[in-house]
Amino acid sequence: MIERYSNPQMKKIWSEENKFEEWLKVEIAACEAWAEIGAIPSEALTKLRKATCNPERVAEILKVTHHDMTAFIRTVAESLGDEGRFIHLGLTSSDRSLLSVIIEKFGGGPTGLNTLAAATGEEEATIEEVSEPFLIQLGLLERTSRGRMATPRAYEHLGFELPADRQEKFL
Repeated sequence: MIERYSNPQMKKIWSEENKFEEWLKVEIAACEAWAEIGAIPSEALTKLRKATCNPERVAEILKVTHHDMTAFIRTVAESLGDEGRFIHLGLTSSDRSLLSVIIEKFGGGPTGLNTLAAATGEEEATIEEVSEPFLIQLGLLERTSRGRMATPRAYEHLGFELPADRQEKFL
């Protein structure tokens, strides 16, 4: 916003802080909806409703990820501890796509980063620096020495049945 053309009310509406506050309201509403249908524990809502977003921390993370939503999500998740895994759950199409490719094309994994990048059309750096940390934090992806693997939680989250041979790998 150009300083000389802005008034205090408009500056507040278009501020980074306000943007993050509004995004946080959406994230909490999504968590409430997930809890209502039993997808996340309702007792987690008490803590989720107390989530915060530190704009300075978002700026730090943004320097690494170059993605404002990812930086925001990580910051909010950090403020929540274990309940942070529910923030942005099911809201990112690229995360769903990445997990679906691992499950459908590679039998749940393990699959290497370069193979996964080629199969999804994503840059390796984007997968490794943006998607992967978030999916690992949510418990949907596991990074092993042999490659990336979809966890049983990923199968459940996407509505896939976990094959019997996969169950043994996660016992």
